[in-house]
Amino acid sequence: MKNIFILLFLLIFAQTLSAQNYKQVQIYLNSSSDIEKLLNSGLEFDHLNFSRDNSIIVFLNDNEFGLLQTTGFRYEILIDDWYGYYSKIPKLTDEQKSAFINQSKTEMNVGGFGFGSMGGFYTLAEVVAELDSMKSLFPNLITSKVSIGNTIEGKPTYMVKISDNPGVDENEPEVLYTALHHAREPESMMQMIYFMYYLLENYNTDPAVQYLVNNRELYFIPVVNPDGYEYNRSTYPSGGGMWRKNRRNNGGSYGVDLNRNYGPYSYWNAPNGGSSTTPSSDTYRGTAPFSEPETNNIKNFLASRKIKNALNYHTYGNYLIYPYGALDHETPDSLTFREYASDMTFYNNYTYGTDLQTVNYSTRGNSDDYFYDGDTVLNSGKIFTMTPEVGTTGFWPSQSEIFPLAIENVFPNLYYAWIAGGYVEMINPNFSKQYFMPGDNIIMYPTFRNKGLSTAANVTIELTSLNTNATISVSNASFDSISARHTSTVLSPLSFTISSNAQAESQIQLLIKANTNGVTMSEDTLFLIVGKPEYIFADTTNNPNNLWTIIGTPASAPKWAITTATYNSPPNSYTDSPSGNYAASSTITMTLTNAINLTGYSNPRLSFYTKFDIENNWDYGQVEISTNNGATWIPLHGQYTNPGTGSFQPNGEPLYDGLR
Repeated sequence: MKNIFILLFLLIFAQTLSAQNYKQVQIYLNSSSDIEKLLNSGLEFDHLNFSRDNSIIVFLNDNEFGLLQTTGFRYEILIDDWYGYYSKIPKLTDEQKSAFINQSKTEMNVGGFGFGSMGGFYTLAEVVAELDSMKSLFPNLITSKVSIGNTIEGKPTYMVKISDNPGVDENEPEVLYTALHHAREPESMMQMIYFMYYLLENYNTDPAVQYLVNNRELYFIPVVNPDGYEYNRSTYPSGGGMWRKNRRNNGGSYGVDLNRNYGPYSYWNAPNGGSSTTPSSDTYRGTAPFSEPETNNIKNFLASRKIKNALNYHTYGNYLIYPYGALDHETPDSLTFREYASDMTFYNNYTYGTDLQTVNYSTRGNSDDYFYDGDTVLNSGKIFTMTPEVGTTGFWPSQSEIFPLAIENVFPNLYYAWIAGGYVEMINPNFSKQYFMPGDNIIMYPTFRNKGLSTAANVTIELTSLNTNATISVSNASFDSISARHTSTVLSPLSFTISSNAQAESQIQLLIKANTNGVTMSEDTLFLIVGKPEYIFADTTNNPNNLWTIIGTPASAPKWAITTATYNSPPNSYTDSPSGNYAASSTITMTLTNAINLTGYSNPRLSFYTKFDIENNWDYGQVEISTNNGATWIPLHGQYTNPGTGSFQPNGEPLYDGLR
């Protein structure tokens, strides 16, 4: 009995040591470069929210908090005891849970997804049960769960495939979705289970879903780190467990950060930092690339497939992150990544970029870099991989956030399934006339781009009028195929006739669709104004200093000037950043020096050509008007404006950000 007592005591003592308290801390910096000073002090950040008041908000365990206290940085404790705080977060009643489930059935046609027993999240056993349930309910659309390998503690890592012939290895574009590399990020898994139910339950009613399931092979690994996730359940069965790593015994500490354990060696050991060599650290990278069976499971799975693209889900931050994480520059395919990220974040307004561009620190040994151009290239070429970081409130969102966070990622997930194959969008309608007069016949030679990673075949274009001001003369065109990442213009034009009764300044509404095999890939609504406008102002001086007053704050910041590098009409255009990137913490305005007299005019309109690359959800541009000589200003809505997110941006106001 004495020996048993000592053993139990040691086990309890070891468990207590590993389950450290966590604090949420706001650290005040002089500039974003101070993050590097904190990293050099030994702090290895997992996640942080960076604010333009030069502060960051992070979760730190007791050891990390002690280290912070030695750095001299000013800080404020926002949550002193994470576990105590989490236990007091309001829980949903059964009635409230039913309301979320019923709303999901009504709005998304998803009824199989529900709440789990661990703070509303599924446990590992419940995830396995959900996979079995899906197979039972939809035996012709999903495989039985298959282990791709065991963990350090011997648990299986399960994978399933959704396709119309799930048991057959068909020659179709392959997409991979993973979650729970980090054990304390359960919403990454919850959104995946929700998306899987969305595909299965909408297969018979949604033509686009049916097309994707029929023409893609969609692979899902909902729990990359079963040991760590189960450890959180065993220590904090009501949720909130902060264990991150796997459960390797390092001799005095436990765990390797799986998302710092990928190769190749040059990325795993990159000089920019972004992982720890200290075994007790939350970002400990392990003894070598792929030292852990969990990352080897993923490596071997990739080697057995020809994955086109992948999403490795994490929480949190409302980010969409693409390679490189280990290096201080973007990939040779940066424009492709930016295009995909811009399209995907249209649905959920996440901030996109590399690790340095989003969270302001490097991550060496991460999964995305390896997927993109590690030795996976030898097997299947580059895998275009990104990491969505879901939510903003922490690793364990409240129960009321579980469904909304899952739903906001359904359409980005669908988009990424589309672009594995062919995905065609219109990029220019190419009208035969500049103005649209009553009785005119308008010819269109629209140009389309296949954004997908595979050839788009059997593409048909369909033009429809949405009101009586236009009658379609030629409504269809087609392409036999458009190569991956290429553009093509219709050879046989579309056309429409404007009604002779159409009133000046009335609107023509056209809908143009790009279809494949009768299923709509994309659609655009075109709004045209009847009549020839009278121009009462146009800047044709090719010099912004002639008609505009230009001010920059601070005075040293670059100001609006001409550029000959890009323009719509020669010889130049105006840019706020003529010498490179715009300056941080600056405001650059270009204000018309003399007011325009609109007396006697109705329905005035402002038109201009623009392109921009602005930090999404933070920096922004606006076009404003004043009707009282500049005393107050009104921001204008435009074709490409988004509502401000309320972080650094003015909440709800129309503005320009992201990439276009």
